[in-house]
Order: sequence, then structure tokens, then C-alpha cells
Amino acid sequence: MLWNNAGMRTAAVPLRKSLSGRMLLFGVLPTVVVLLGLIVWLASAMYSALRTANEHDMQLLADGVAAEIERGNTRAVLVAEVMAFAQQNGMFGDRAASVAYSRQILAHYPELTGAYFGYESGADGKDGSFRGAELDEALRAAHDETGRFLPYWFRDHEDNEYLRLEPLVDMETSLYYQGCKDLFLENDESRPMVTEPYVYEGKMIVEQTFPIVIDGEFKGIAGVDRALSDIETFLLEIKKRDHVDVFLVSRNGRFVAATTEQPTGEPASTGTDPPGPGQQLRTR
Repeated sequence: MLWNNAGMRTAAVPLRKSLSGRMLLFGVLPTVVVLLGLIVWLASAMYSALRTANEHDMQLLADGVAAEIERGNTRAVLVAEVMAFAQQNGMFGDRAASVAYSRQILAHYPELTGAYFGYESGADGKDGSFRGAELDEALRAAHDETGRFLPYWFRDHEDNEYLRLEPLVDMETSLYYQGCKDLFLENDESRPMVTEPYVYEGKMIVEQTFPIVIDGEFKGIAGVDRALSDIETFLLEIKKRDHVDVFLVSRNGRFVAATTEQPTGEPASTGTDPPGPGQQLRTR
């Protein structure tokens, strides 16, 4: 109860019926609600814009990494292809020249860690002549015990300048040889084979091979191994520059390189997808 100036008792007016209450209810509160809604909308729009921009930047970064790796792969495949063409155009069967040529290829390309030829058994008809024959050290190391021509030049894992020679191994069970052969036989045309990465002589490498085909017949392979150390250095430079971690995953879902402690060669997931063509073969 309130008392007016005349001393008479009057009833109190509820806030919701008073002028100030009505102003608060129909003016201030809607304004606050609108402002809050506007703030939420602006925050959401800014978040979406920032997320889109970040996704765009990450896509550009991923495209740049992929392009750099593809350039290296293309260069290595072209080297293997040129080696195969040399065999197909006069060098096939000249084992001494082939040993010298593959060594020169490896010495000329510092990003490569191996260069080699692998003939089919008896492909040039000379295996018997080299089986148990008195040969110089280089030629002797280029053959297996049957006289098959399998020269594999590779960089010593402790000294990259030191080139070593030994015969290729596991041709019939390895992707670099048998996979390349199967790919040719299945398609009846020469195609490059790029293997999954793996550790050999203390280095993570990828093999690029190309079939040697003469008169439509598979005679063997020419190939190079590419070390992935340069790729790892490249990824670390990206991490330092852009403050992001980068993971490079092969087409079969294995880590090739990473800027974290993720082991290379390990599966990127624990999925149980069925093996693809050639996955029953392995690296040497």
C-alpha cells in the first residue's frame, strides 16, 4: 500500500503494469535478445570463415607437398625408363657396359640410393658362360651363382659416396621385379612400377622399375631406388615454417614420412581392407 499526497491510501502498481515495466518488457528485453542473437550469428560466421580459410590453406599446403613428391617420383621413373630404353636399343647383352652404365647413373643422381638391371634367367643366352667363370671383381659381383645377370649398385649406408655392388635378390617374390613383370604381362604394355616404401641398408627407400621389352618379350627390368631422407627434410622445413605437423601416407595407407615420432612404414589405420593387386609380393 502507498500513501498519496492527500494522505489517502492507494494500491501499488505492479512492475509489469507500470510504464517503466512496459518499457523494459517491450523495449529493452527484445533489444538484448536481438543483440545476443546478432553476436552469436557473427561469432558463428567468423568461425566458419576462419575454418574455411584454414582448410583452404591446409589444402594448398597438401597440394604443394604432393607436387614436390610427384616431381621426385616422376624424375626417378624417367631415369628407370631411360635405362630400360638403353637396354632395348643396343646395350642388352653387353654385361660389362651395363654394369658401368648403372654405376654412372647412381653416381650422377645424388637423390638415388640404388641403380640396377635384372635380366630374366637365360634372357641373353649368356648365363652359362658366366657361371663359375673367372671374372673381374665388378662383373663377378653382378651375377648370382647361376650366371644370371643381376647388377645392383647401391650407396653404402654409412658413406653415401661409396658405391657397392651385389646381385639382386628375391626377384620372383618381390614387387620391384615380379610386380613389374606381372604388370607388363597383364596389360601387354610397358608401365612403371613404384613400390611401397621400406627400410633397406638403414634407409627408407622406394623402388621405381621399368620393364625391358625386346620384340614384345619381357627380358628383365631396369630400376632405381630413391631415398626418402630428402622428403623428410622437406616436411620438417614445412613444419618449421607453418607450425603444423605433416604426415605423408602411401597409396596403400602406410606412413612414408612424418614430422612426429610416427614410425615410417607402419599402417596409417587398423582397417582390415583386403590386399590390393601385388600386395602378396614384398620388397627385397
